[in-house]
Formats: sequence, C-alpha cells, structure tokens
Amino acid sequence: MSRLELSQTSPLSKHLPDIPLIEDFSFDKLTSFQKNKNLPIHRWFKYLQGFSASLVDSFLMEWEVNENHIVLDPFCGVGTTLLSCQNKGIPSVGIDISPIALMAANEKIAPYPSASDIEESLSDIFAFKHPQSRVPDYEIVHKGFGLESLEQFMHLKGQIIKIINPDVRSILLFALGTIVDEVSLVRKDGAHYRYVKQPKTEDVFGVFKRKVLEIINDIYLQENPPFPIGKPWAWVSSGDARVLPLSDNSIDFIITSPPYLNRDNYIAQSKLELFLLDLVHSFKEYRAVTFKTLQSHIEAKPLEKENQILPIIKELLKALEGRHYSNPKNLDMIVGYFSDMSRVIMEISRVIKPGGVIALVVGNCCWSGVLIEVDKILATLAKSQGLEVREIRVARYKLNSAQQIAKYGKKYVRESILILENRVV
Repeated sequence: MSRLELSQTSPLSKHLPDIPLIEDFSFDKLTSFQKNKNLPIHRWFKYLQGFSASLVDSFLMEWEVNENHIVLDPFCGVGTTLLSCQNKGIPSVGIDISPIALMAANEKIAPYPSASDIEESLSDIFAFKHPQSRVPDYEIVHKGFGLESLEQFMHLKGQIIKIINPDVRSILLFALGTIVDEVSLVRKDGAHYRYVKQPKTEDVFGVFKRKVLEIINDIYLQENPPFPIGKPWAWVSSGDARVLPLSDNSIDFIITSPPYLNRDNYIAQSKLELFLLDLVHSFKEYRAVTFKTLQSHIEAKPLEKENQILPIIKELLKALEGRHYSNPKNLDMIVGYFSDMSRVIMEISRVIKPGGVIALVVGNCCWSGVLIEVDKILATLAKSQGLEVREIRVARYKLNSAQQIAKYGKKYVRESILILENRVV
C-alpha cells in the first residue's frame, strides 16, 4: 500500500465524505517555520508552531490576491501571514490569544523605530549602569537560569524599561525576549517544557547585542518599503478564533493553521518569557490564558460549560473505546478540540465573503493506535457550514511516535492543507 492509502486506515472512513486527496510535496518544507529562519524580520522570533512565508506567498500568488483584498489569519502566531501580506502591500488582520505571539507579531508589522535610534539606545544600555529590574518571583524563573545569566538578563531589562522612546523600548524588550531559549535552562519540548543542565551560552550580553544588530540590519533593508508610509496595512489583536471580533462578510481570504491535536500547550511552552517580560502579572493570569486556548491540550477549558459532542466524533469515540491512554483526559481533549474547531469553522464561514477562499494547514494524529484524519473531519464540518471543499492538499507524511510504533506499529499521518471556498452568492 502507498503512504496515501496507509494514511486513510481510519475507523471513520465510511462516515467521511469522499474528498479528493492531492499529494503536493512542493509544500513539504513550507508547513514548518524552518524557511523563515534566514528571512529578514521573519527570523526575529523563532516559532515552533509556525509555517513559512513561502507558503503564504504561494497562496497569495495562486489566488491573485492584491491590495484591494483583506487577508485574515485567526491563529496568527508571530505574524508570518501578516508580514508576508504587508511586504506585498496587501491589507491583513491577525488574531491570537498568546501574549508572546502577539508581542512578536506586533513588533514585526509595526512602524519600526529608526535604526540609528536603536543603535544609540544600545550603546547607552552598555555604557550606563542602572539597578537591575526586579526578578519575577516564580519557580520557573529561578530554576530556568544560572545566577550570573539571570543577573545579566535582569540588568538588560532594567536598562531597557528606562528608555524614553516607546518604540525603541518596545522593540528592545522584544529582542530580549527572543534570546530566552539561548541563555536559559528551559527548552520548549513536547506538551510543555523541560530543563537542561547547561544553557546554549551564558553570554547574555553578547547574544542580546547580536540579536539587536540583526534587527537593526533588517530595518536598514526596509528603508524603501513596498507600501505607503503610515497606511495601516496590518492589524493584529488579542482574540479568540471561536468568537472573531469581525463583521460578517468582511474578509476576502484566510490563510491559517489552527493548533494541532497533539497536546502541545503553546502557552506553557512560553511560560518563562511570559513571566520575564511581564506579559502576565500573576500565576492566576497565566492559568487564565491557558484555560482560554483551543482545546488541543488537556489544560484548556471548554468555551461553554460542556463541549458539544458532534455526531462524527461520537463514531470516533466508539473506535477509541477501551483503549489505554497515558492521561484519562485525552478523550475529553479530542471531543473538545473538534467542538472548538466546529465553532472556528462557523466563524470563518461567517466572516468570509462570497467567493472567498480559505487555506487551513492541519495535522492528522494517532491516539492509542487509532488514526484520526483531522483534515477530513474538518472538511466534513466545513461542508456542514455551507463551505465548498475544493481539495485536501497533502504536503507531507510523518510517522507516529516511537512509543506508538513500538506498541501499535507504524502509522503514516498526513500534514495537509485544507482548501475551502465560500460559494454562496
């Protein structure tokens, strides 16, 4: 059997519509953030869950999107869709719930301070001594740094927050947040994070200076932007994709990637940055943000008192019945995920204009040996909301985890791009 056939050995096959699966491996490297790491501005903040600017550019070209259209990314992350649109003079809107992602997206699309102003402030930071900023009193902060590294980090933060120019202060504080992975003992890993014995480097000052110089260089490259200065080409806001703060039929195109059903808690993975940068001001506030995220992990809470168990998911629960789970909350998560995604698709269908096209980058998954075809299930939900399913474009295949392989054998899971259209006229 081919990988395409093996990726369809789902117990729900007879309940899912016969939707064309088209293999297009030209998207193989585009569904991850990897290609952004060498692109000016895109590279400022490395994001595990992001896709590439090349993916966005591909759809903008394919759909002939221009400055008269509006593009939405309701899970905008660190702003890849918005920045790609902005570079082409295309208006865009981004929504996300993560404070650290919103900070990154805003810095990427905001009018940048002059490179010379940043250079001057950078010199001042290392020339003058001010009292270091107060160390946030959280366990992850104290365990996440060596003593000297933490002192350097908090010294830089103390210097930055004294800068008078708000735009320079904002971008330098953001720059400080981007280096946490390099100088701390915390690594984003699996559902949450883990501690390591040694940081990648203890030279906090040196890493920070290199990052700021990278930002300065990228700003110099933007001296002749392809859009009129001052025109609000991109707008980003904190919000929930299940309840979009947008008017009916206000969006022409959507390019996005909802969280995968993989138990990854994106807020927990950024816990250290959230506390260090004062993006949350208490553990209670941190937990509240976690609870409000999409139910792709077990810590999230339903939007309402109970999740809606969709008919197609009732069939899936039958297939999962009696299976062993490492956490008993996994089944509730699966139900909650599709309940939430049903609401997301309902909102997407509400805001998209007639004739509008949608690209959803999604990942299938395997739980206790049972293949869950997320792409086809979401396609079924989209059809129920009156959206036309153009195709499911298969970008690549991934194997299930080593633990799953040892117990249930190899399973090929698709990473796909679901192409939808609002045919209502």
